[in-house]
Amino acid sequence: MSDETKTRRNFLALIASSAVAGGAYVLATNSTNANQEQPEPTPVDQEQREATLVDAISRRDIVDVREYGAAVDGTTEDTLALRRSIEAAAPGGSVRIPPGNMLVDRRYAPGAIQLTDAEGDISIIGSGPSRSRLVMRSGQSDPHVLLQIVSESNQASPNVRVGNITLDGNRFEQNGGPGHGIRSLASGGHLTLDNCVIQNTWNAGVKPTGHMSVDIRRCVFRNCGNPDIGGAHAVSPNQQSKQETNIRQCVFLNTAGADIDVGIDVDVDYVTCTIHRCY
Repeated sequence: MSDETKTRRNFLALIASSAVAGGAYVLATNSTNANQEQPEPTPVDQEQREATLVDAISRRDIVDVREYGAAVDGTTEDTLALRRSIEAAAPGGSVRIPPGNMLVDRRYAPGAIQLTDAEGDISIIGSGPSRSRLVMRSGQSDPHVLLQIVSESNQASPNVRVGNITLDGNRFEQNGGPGHGIRSLASGGHLTLDNCVIQNTWNAGVKPTGHMSVDIRRCVFRNCGNPDIGGAHAVSPNQQSKQETNIRQCVFLNTAGADIDVGIDVDVDYVTCTIHRCY
């Protein structure tokens, strides 16, 4: 273990003011005190970021959700249209979310978007987090997740990419939880979040609990967790095997619990979390 890699106790003693807690190895570089008022990132390179994400995907594999009946008007429920789009694009393609508010519901599974082995290799790309929003329908009283990744076999290794979009759990209009922005229960694979806003979740913004590694970069987490139920965290890496979670250039605003909560004490050898330039 390098000098930069710290156990939970040593890390908390070193930067307790950054509101990061956990029970796994953590490496922090260039972190800023969370008690200091920090400005929200501005979309200085927004077009370049979006172009980079889109260029990384073969354009012939892009599916627009409107081709499958999505209204993207904030009032029509678009869950089935989104699921059909994902089925058409997977494996290896991309679902494009146009500007507007896309209303989704949990329906028959906790995840409004429930990715299984068949849809595991997929990209979900918006038109920018200020323009494309995926919103959980109000009135939820059962477990609900905007995006849930599961595996039907131990050999599955999904590669999921989400970018240029806001995921809104609509916490203030829900009747109960638990509710997450993104939850991974997959038996392997990798999740990438780039240039996203994850906000208004009943519980965690992002909660990896399976065997998936995670990269989160240039994201904003806002209003994650419910203070009335004892908090919850913006990012809660709690993988069940030795995985890495990398969090870079992210901003955390008004989190009910810890901004980043890594594992639990019994999982000390499971998760390595690298935090770089987060505020």
